[in-house]
Amino acid sequence: MHELLALLSFALSLFGVHLGGTSYSNQLHDGNTVLHSEAWSDAGRARFECVESSSGHCYYRLLPPECSADACRQAPLRQFAVAEGSTVDLAGVPEFRLDVSPFAPR
Repeated sequence: MHELLALLSFALSLFGVHLGGTSYSNQLHDGNTVLHSEAWSDAGRARFECVESSSGHCYYRLLPPECSADACRQAPLRQFAVAEGSTVDLAGVPEFRLDVSPFAPR
């Protein structure tokens, strides 16, 4: 029964329907800088969608939960880019704090 529910939840997530978990929505429209990102995580799975970005990519950093994006001395748990209009699904993702930017980190 649990396998059937997991399969149904996964199938619905392919169409943007998420049951439970945590949703993240980031939007920035500041002059020439544009960012629109949607993300979702639950039970070690996460999906990241770069809807729009002035650079053509959304740059994601998954930080330890106790960190803030401005002041984190720990290395990111994961760091990756997603092309505008694309989605990335990850498995085995620990709990995280999300930081997303239209520009690559320095």
